[in-house]
Amino acid sequence: MEIKHQPFDIKSRRWVVYNILIILVIWFMGIFAYFNLPDLIPTHFDLKGNPDAFGKKTIFLILPIILSFAQIIILILVKYRFTLINKYPYLINLPGFFIYINKISNERKSYWLNRYFDLLLKVNFILSLYLLTVFIIIIYSTDQNYLNSTALIFILLFPFIMIILLFIILAKISNEMKAEANGNFN
Repeated sequence: MEIKHQPFDIKSRRWVVYNILIILVIWFMGIFAYFNLPDLIPTHFDLKGNPDAFGKKTIFLILPIILSFAQIIILILVKYRFTLINKYPYLINLPGFFIYINKISNERKSYWLNRYFDLLLKVNFILSLYLLTVFIIIIYSTDQNYLNSTALIFILLFPFIMIILLFIILAKISNEMKAEANGNFN
């Protein structure tokens, strides 16, 4: 199965730019925190929100690398999506995609591949916003020597909500692709 390269539309290209901007903001926040916080900072908080471990502020130069690593990998995957799917299809585990892609006309195959990767760009953006928010919470909590319990609840619950929404959206896209593959256009 060979899928011909089709570039993203303008909206999807904007999502790439938005992702890059968020990554840059994360890096800026790390540098900002490094130059504005004291040398010794809280590095861990107990369940009541009080600091129980301390360390050096150089962590704020390391955290942006850690927080942006996954986003950068996703952007690289999006950039080389056609090479990846054509040369190494076994690396992408999208059962709904592979079940129906061969039943779709050659002209539409790249549309569906772009549709899945467009979703990946949007998820990456939301993940980047989440990590930026967590990073801001960390910086603020470090500065205040206290971690708010509401922030902790957000940090813990948001990923579960996102995973559930992702599965719902993937099921919707797979059902639309199935309908097209079976000749049932809506």
